[in-house]
Amino acid sequence: MDFRGMFCIAILLVPVGLHAEIYQCVNQGKMVFSDQPCGDSQKTVILNETSTMQGMSEDKIQQAGKHTKEVLLKDQIKRGQEKIKVLRKQMKNEIAYLRYKKLHSRNNLAGATWEESISTEMEAVTSKYKIQIDLKQDEVRQYREELKELKNSYTD
Repeated sequence: MDFRGMFCIAILLVPVGLHAEIYQCVNQGKMVFSDQPCGDSQKTVILNETSTMQGMSEDKIQQAGKHTKEVLLKDQIKRGQEKIKVLRKQMKNEIAYLRYKKLHSRNNLAGATWEESISTEMEAVTSKYKIQIDLKQDEVRQYREELKELKNSYTD
């Protein structure tokens, strides 16, 4: 999971503004909200204390955290699948270019050597992308397993 995903989960699990007061001020005819009291010449109204999780049971807070993690895992799976498609397309394009180059090798010793070098390069390209795709598939598989475990924990 990347830093953004962990940050989103942390934000949802931390009660925001548990003891915060919000001040509504009228400043030069405009309504302004602040966490600081307004100046003496401004009208100050203290609004009710707020909390994003006020009144929520511990169970509800955990459910919200699980749901957020589920959404993030699904997003990671989708991004991983898209990256795999991109890698496959890049590999296909590089191989196609190398095949094109191979067609232009002359029917002589220099051409045969060049053709052999292109074949070796094609194998290297295939190997490079296979490793990258396998790693990304393993990552997606891991996200799917985490998602499955998370869904199983809903029933517990």
